[in-house]
Amino acid sequence: MSSDLPFPLTNDQPQNCGDFSIFIDKYGRWFHEGQEIKRKKICKLFVSVLSRDTEGRYWLKTPVESGVIAVEDYPLVIASYTRESDGVLWVETSIGVRFPIGPNHPLDVYYDETTKTHFFTALYERGLVAKFSRASYYHLLEDAKVQENADGTLSVSLQSGDYLFNKCISL
Repeated sequence: MSSDLPFPLTNDQPQNCGDFSIFIDKYGRWFHEGQEIKRKKICKLFVSVLSRDTEGRYWLKTPVESGVIAVEDYPLVIASYTRESDGVLWVETSIGVRFPIGPNHPLDVYYDETTKTHFFTALYERGLVAKFSRASYYHLLEDAKVQENADGTLSVSLQSGDYLFNKCISL
């Protein structure tokens, strides 16, 4: 192995550095010690080492160190999406992370009791979930097939390539 690596290659666990003083707000903006991190490339780099554990804590983990960060709502906010020529929906987050909607990145829909509104999410990776912004939520609904059922619920269907999202939601 090369000794030019910036970190040692070992099977050891990274050193736990505790709280990194990093916070992601509900709009997907990243902050360090109260100051917004405005460089999207830095945020994308952080996302590449971000994970969520089974207890719901968010960790930045490198081969050398790890630490906890705080997330107000969801760590990623989907700002837009496009449908490619093959029919696959590709979402893009507010910091430029792109991924396709499909079996590895499925959609889901939830109801927020506080705002009394539904919202879509998409599973990203390493336990991370991305929430659609209000604008991208409404854009997605325009692309979906929505049918009112006799019991007052709505059936929402959305195709992305071979993947079909189909869910019944209460109004």
